[in-house]
Amino acid sequence: MSRILLSRSLGFHIEIASITDDRLTVLESIQQQQHLSLGEMRRGFGEDLLKLTVRLQAIQGSS
Repeated sequence: MSRILLSRSLGFHIEIASITDDRLTVLESIQQQQHLSLGEMRRGFGEDLLKLTVRLQAIQGSS
């Protein structure tokens, strides 16, 4: 099982224990774990979301 810890400018930490290839699932997982609105998500991660998803997929593919 892959684990990744994120820390962004909003000051929250996110740990995702299991990753799927579905980008929306990743976003929903983050949102549910942190009780964030979509606006907060965008401010906190912005364009990094795409990079994050690609990285998570690479980690998952190598496990």
